[in-house]
Amino acid sequence: WFNQVCLPLVLLLFKMVTKTVLAVVLLACFLQAACAIPVNVHPIEKNSLKVDDVLGDDGPILPIIMIHGLFSSPSTFDKLVSAVQAKYPGLACYPISFYNDVSSVDTGMMEQWPVAVQAFQDAASKIDGPYIVVSHSQGSLIARAIIEEYDEHRVQRWISLAGPNLGEFGVPGPDYLHYIFPSLERKEIYYVWYTQAAQNHVSFAGYWNDPYHQDSYFQNVQFLPFFNNENMDPTNATAIRHKENFLKVQQITLMGSSADDIIRPWDSSLFNFYDPSSPEDVSDMTKHNIYIDDTFGLRTMDERGSLKRIPVDGIAHTDWLDTDAGVNAILEQL
Repeated sequence: WFNQVCLPLVLLLFKMVTKTVLAVVLLACFLQAACAIPVNVHPIEKNSLKVDDVLGDDGPILPIIMIHGLFSSPSTFDKLVSAVQAKYPGLACYPISFYNDVSSVDTGMMEQWPVAVQAFQDAASKIDGPYIVVSHSQGSLIARAIIEEYDEHRVQRWISLAGPNLGEFGVPGPDYLHYIFPSLERKEIYYVWYTQAAQNHVSFAGYWNDPYHQDSYFQNVQFLPFFNNENMDPTNATAIRHKENFLKVQQITLMGSSADDIIRPWDSSLFNFYDPSSPEDVSDMTKHNIYIDDTFGLRTMDERGSLKRIPVDGIAHTDWLDTDAGVNAILEQL
């Protein structure tokens, strides 16, 4: 029975997974070669304004550095920039350019973040003093990588919009996965995303957090566990530096919506996630080890009153930057 039924099924599954991995790699390589976007294609002008030149209701409004997400580019922030500058004339906004559009998905996160740091440093060099960071979607993970790795950052406030902050378990959603990989369920796709090829060539593989296969997640996923300090001794120099740099930020605002049609679970935007002990249920960030052990400073940030988590009704994933409702919700937090 084993030779006639089980073994052929195992071999068939192996062939399907192998073909899927090869297809992903070949597609990624093709898109990367055909559609790669150069870094810093939009030069940033020097900010000639002083901070006190732009005042809000509660005092000076700081310059803003913006970090785009998946399948996006600096132009993704055009509506937000227009709204910000209409409300605060003269306020400097710097949407940074790095791995734009298709290259934001067909390039691994471990390759993306160092380039993003360089683009961020270029923007920060044009600003005298502190600044605000606004990030959307995958850009929120890039933003945290920048904050943890850039020792000289002057981020006073970070506003994260619909970020998969504790990972993703559904890019771009179970229904889409069924069409792309009809033979694989969401609980099986880790076979693909947790390969070295996918880690190198598929951005969201770097933060695919499968609650059913946590051992494989810690062993194979390169980006998110690294910046969560999950695979490092707390006395490790890199872990200490990540945490110290993260805690330099004076205030973090996390915004997400139950109407999000991309992030799974949607409140990963608020650092909630599926509970590994009960993978069908979402548990609050305070129940997860990154908070309990304060691996990179999230608990400290929360306990000192520097963490705001704001759920907003009715905002789909791209609505944050494409609609008046999304943009107005952001303006309220500046």
